[in-house]
Amino acid sequence: EPRNGDAVVAEYNGELIVRQFFRGASTLVLSPDSRDEGYEDIVFDDPDDGTVTFQGVIKWYQASRVRRY
Repeated sequence: EPRNGDAVVAEYNGELIVRQFFRGASTLVLSPDSRDEGYEDIVFDDPDDGTVTFQGVIKWYQASRVRRY
């Protein structure tokens, strides 16, 4: 289950998109990390209306530095 600020993969309008997930009491916002033209927030006034399907949450783990002697 995505939490606020998570990067998610979602299906929207038949396409897979990667956006940041933000959910309020009555609003869902999928926000791009890109500031390029053409990438805008997708805002849902009814978060449960079913027009977006979440495929997963993106997790990234950074390994600690490996020392070789």
